Amino acid sequence: MSSAVTAETVKISRRRKRLILDYHFNTHHRLDSHIGRTRLGDRRLADCLAPLRRQFLSHYFVSPPRWRMWLRHFNQARALPDFYVIGPMKSGTSDLAVTIMSHPNVMHPLVKEFSSLDPHAWRPFYPTLKSVQRHAKRHGGAACAFVGPYLHCLSIPTVLTALRPDAKIVINLRDPAALVFSIWKWTVVHTEKQLVDRVPYLSTFPAFVEKAIELFPETPAPFGAALHHGIYATSVAHWLRSFGQNNVRFFDIAEYFNDRNSYFFRLEEFLGLPHVSLPQVILVANPSPLVGLKMNPETTVKLRNFFGPYNDRLWQVIETSYPW
Repeated sequence: MSSAVTAETVKISRRRKRLILDYHFNTHHRLDSHIGRTRLGDRRLADCLAPLRRQFLSHYFVSPPRWRMWLRHFNQARALPDFYVIGPMKSGTSDLAVTIMSHPNVMHPLVKEFSSLDPHAWRPFYPTLKSVQRHAKRHGGAACAFVGPYLHCLSIPTVLTALRPDAKIVINLRDPAALVFSIWKWTVVHTEKQLVDRVPYLSTFPAFVEKAIELFPETPAPFGAALHHGIYATSVAHWLRSFGQNNVRFFDIAEYFNDRNSYFFRLEEFLGLPHVSLPQVILVANPSPLVGLKMNPETTVKLRNFFGPYNDRLWQVIETSYPW
């Protein structure tokens, strides 16, 4: 490996570490809430100082400090995203966002997931036009990124077609069975552990899936839209109609987690970004704090049978198929 590539990889790794901080704060906070760890004596010093450190980060997972947003309103001449990378919830968009935003030619927003689904309200989160020009001059190009779990938010492409009719859209899809598993873990970690232990259809994944399928298409708590989020055809078709086949690319997100560099090369090619090599070992952004859990084979088969007809509709829309 050349020294130039090594230096570039080191810079990407350092930038990624800065961008990932708030994702780690969020993960620790969720786990603390889940297990009921609230007393000061239960926390490390670094955890106690996290709220103060969080005031001055360059990028946030959600909910940036209000004073930061107040200051940004003094300069309204701000950019909007140049490209959009989306997927359903729990499809790896957090880790992918940090990876994309680590690219030297990509400028990131202040926050990953916006409170508003109206693209007109996103400008305060993005860099000023002057800073974009400076970045482009320094790095030979600059593009602002939008990466988030907004596949099923149909208002976004509807409005974006008026703002950026030629925008490039990358849609990452995930095996629906694996998606439901991640949604179950997300539901568990957002629920007090004592309650999880008392609710049979929440405490185990097979019971969760059994009850969700029994109640489908209803969505009472704690199931939400656990199954609905893995039904893609209608939402994908809407994005395709909005931006056209030439401006939309599809990926199975499993490709990214199997080989980040291979996935990233294809992504850069579509988006017109210069190629960079990613570090071989990186910390995952926003992982589930519930580790060591695996999908039950029988439950996986049950989910594959449930999603089969919906996946068949998807293959017709995107004119390809994945091994789901």
